[in-house]
Amino acid sequence: MNDTRSRILEATYELFCKHGAHVSLSQVSGALGIKKQSLYNYFPNKDALINEMLQLRAQDYFDELISYTVNNGNKSLYDFLKGFGHFCIELNSESGLIYLRRWISVTVTNTSFPEIQNLITELGMRYTDNLSKLYLKAKANKEIKESTSAYHIQIYSITLRGIINEFIELHSKKEAIELFDKFLDDYWKIIT
Repeated sequence: MNDTRSRILEATYELFCKHGAHVSLSQVSGALGIKKQSLYNYFPNKDALINEMLQLRAQDYFDELISYTVNNGNKSLYDFLKGFGHFCIELNSESGLIYLRRWISVTVTNTSFPEIQNLITELGMRYTDNLSKLYLKAKANKEIKESTSAYHIQIYSITLRGIINEFIELHSKKEAIELFDKFLDDYWKIIT
């Protein structure tokens, strides 16, 4: 990707973090100190620019989550789940990700962005696959009950997502971590 295109995408993301999807091409060009017409040399319209920026950011976001699962898969399941929860809360505490998370949530059900839906589905499946492998390893090591199922993995993922999507915006990161730790302690009692 050329440098100008990258700068346009970065400026768009910074503005998106402040204004959500209401960012205008005039704002983007103003932030870069270029004429609005210059943007059309790189993107046919605002939707194409927003779409590409969000695809890249969604890819980066999921890559970080997947990287954490791959690089920390040697930990005990409890240590992994706790570390991953804290990592996700920390990652999602960045203000710009609030808009990105909301956008991802809407996009999953919005058929206007099929390429992004496919990307989110693929990356979500990779994340779930990595997490499932960790649960299977923990079962084999007798770390958790044999009866622990995919349902239990969903409980963890949905609760973590709920804490991130709802709690983190209304309360502090510290309070979100405290709530997550309380949940994890109760959850761990159920699966062990």
